[in-house]
This record gives sequence, structure tokens and C-alpha cells, in this order.
Amino acid sequence: GSRLGYFATNSILRGSRLYDNWGAELLRIQPYRETLDFDRVRVYNNVFHGNSSDALSVRNFEGKYNIADSVFANNVFADNEPFGSGRQIIIREDDPRGDIRFRSNLIDGAVEVLGDMRDASELADDEFMQGTIAASPRFTDPDAWEHVPAEGSPLIDAGTFLTSAVTEGAGLRLEVEDAQWFYDGFGIEGERGDLIAVGSAENVARVVRTDYEADALELDRPLSWSAGDPVSLPWAGEAPEIGVFEVGAEGLAPPVVVATPHVAAPGEPVLLRAIMPAEVPGASVQWQL
Repeated sequence: GSRLGYFATNSILRGSRLYDNWGAELLRIQPYRETLDFDRVRVYNNVFHGNSSDALSVRNFEGKYNIADSVFANNVFADNEPFGSGRQIIIREDDPRGDIRFRSNLIDGAVEVLGDMRDASELADDEFMQGTIAASPRFTDPDAWEHVPAEGSPLIDAGTFLTSAVTEGAGLRLEVEDAQWFYDGFGIEGERGDLIAVGSAENVARVVRTDYEADALELDRPLSWSAGDPVSLPWAGEAPEIGVFEVGAEGLAPPVVVATPHVAAPGEPVLLRAIMPAEVPGASVQWQL
């Protein structure tokens, strides 16, 4: 079938835009073999928009419960399955709700949970889908798949902080409630660990090592913090944005490529634009078509 099956352990899926795809069940998460798990995965700050099917399908099978400890946070689910019920997410049989959690996602449409179709507006106080926002995302130009929040968008300052500091402290080692959200480069040449903010948007450091077993982050510079301080990727404003762009922290956001028209006939000219989030000296764009 034309779908994406996602099997991963100790994994992060973030900053991605999955849009305008045709097929059944855009992203399917389910047991396949005993060696193919969905375990300790963090899926955050993505956009699932304008796909012909529901964006996310989750199911466990009796006797193969290899879906565990995974969280979806600060994602946008909007305008998917437009030719049917407008269902954005489906949670199928063999209840996985103890193993997968949703936090502060914007869902514009319906969610089916174990055969019960519910509007997203009914889920704001649901423990399984905490902090759900039921609204249109108000993208800058949704017809051109430009997913930057427009002025007044409900995505702005509406996300959750990824984790928090466990105790008061200072130095190079930060203990957090959940280190699974962060990346240290995995020892790959040329890769750098995440830049994070601790307590405030100005108190930043880079992760040089993530200790997943101890839930601790080793930093490249000394910081100080209080117990309960938020720890997240850098943000601007009162809280992180939902989706892929952080308004007001443009230097931290990825560029966006927009094609106009999005669908073209043979021989029809197409304009490609790279929307750069900030003036970066020496930055350039290369097209490989």
C-alpha cells in the first residue's frame, strides 16, 4: 500500500512537513515483526497537512505490544482526509493509549479512538491527548504549502516545553525528566548536538552528550537552573510554537522552499522560492532537480 511505515527505537522525528500526499494512512505505526519496534520515540514540531488520507494511524496487536513510551508533541494535523470525514488521526483496536501520548498538538478535524469518532474540540482535557487545540492553524499561504504561522495564528506560543530540570543546579551536567527529546550528534563527524534553552530563552547551551539511561544532558558551557525549569529547543515569546517554525527566533528556523504553481503542466514555468528565515551572511541556495 502507499503508506509510510515507521519502525524505530530511541528516535526523534521533528521539523518535518508531510503534505499533499496521496494514498492510504500517511504514517502508520503498528507492530510488524518482533524486531521492528516503535519504542522511546519523540515526534514533535512537525506539520501533517493536506494529505488525502488520515495523517496518523496507530495500532497494537495482541501478543505483539512493541509500541511503547512514545510521545507526539507540538505537531499540526490539519486538512487531512478532506474527501471523507476529515479524520486526522485514528487509534485502532487493541488500545495503545498507555504506550503513546499526545501533548499540545493542534488538530483541525476529527480523531477516531477505538471506533469512536470525536471532534478534536472534545479532546482538550483528555488525559491521552493533553492540551489539544482544535482550530485552523492559519498558515501564511496554505494553498502554496507555506507553513509559516500567519499573524494571530493559534500556533504561536501554544506549544509545550519538551521537558524540565529535575533539581536545582549549575555546571555542565543537567538532569532532566526526559532526555529522549534531544540529540547529541551520535559521534557522527560534522554533526553537532542540539542547542537548548534552560529556564529562559536566553540561557542556552549545546548538548555534547545525552545520557538516555540517566536522563541527563552534558553541555558545552556551564549554566545554572532551578528545579522545574523548562528545557527545550530555543524558543521566542512565552512558549514554543506548534509546528515547524519559531516566530521571533528566525535564526533558528529552517528555510522553506515554495513552488508556484505547486502542480504544473508539461512546459509550464515554475517559480521556486527559498524563504530564508533570517539574513545569514554567506548563505546560498543550490537547486538540484
